Amino acid sequence: PRGTRARMAIQIDRDLLRMEAAQMGVELPGGDELALYGEMIVAWNERVNLTHLTQEPEVRVKHLLDSLAGLRALPGDATSVLDVGSGAGLPGIPWALARAHIEVTMVDSVGKKVQFLKNAIARSRLRRAKALHMRVDEGSPLRAEWVTSRAFTELGAFLRVARPLASKGVVAFLGPREGEG
Repeated sequence: PRGTRARMAIQIDRDLLRMEAAQMGVELPGGDELALYGEMIVAWNERVNLTHLTQEPEVRVKHLLDSLAGLRALPGDATSVLDVGSGAGLPGIPWALARAHIEVTMVDSVGKKVQFLKNAIARSRLRRAKALHMRVDEGSPLRAEWVTSRAFTELGAFLRVARPLASKGVVAFLGPREGEG
């Protein structure tokens, strides 16, 4: 019918995702949940601007696997993580799926993104994850052992906000150097 758009859809290669995660030392206990979450990002992307990456290899590698790679910086006995400026839930949801014992709080200032996060949390049955609609800045009441972000702000500003919120440390994701892809 006129005026309707086809929904974007991809299918994440589950076997490849599991194999690549295992090569990084990350077991995915839930099986397909991480792949379903990646597919959900793309399906929601038309309504909520979550990402500019919408093709299978990009979503699998640059979103899901890159998020899992950050787990190497997190001790195995970590119990709480605050994901600041979570957006599409990266790295919070992949971390919550890979380490079900961690309490993950994802925070974003954009209401539509928080709506997506709450839906993704419910569909993934993540009992120790939550999403909050709020702005995090210096003086925020939120606290966790570890604070992380993939795309919150430039590194110095992120560290000024994150350090006081973390009782144990900060996991910062750094993008490519200027001029790199």
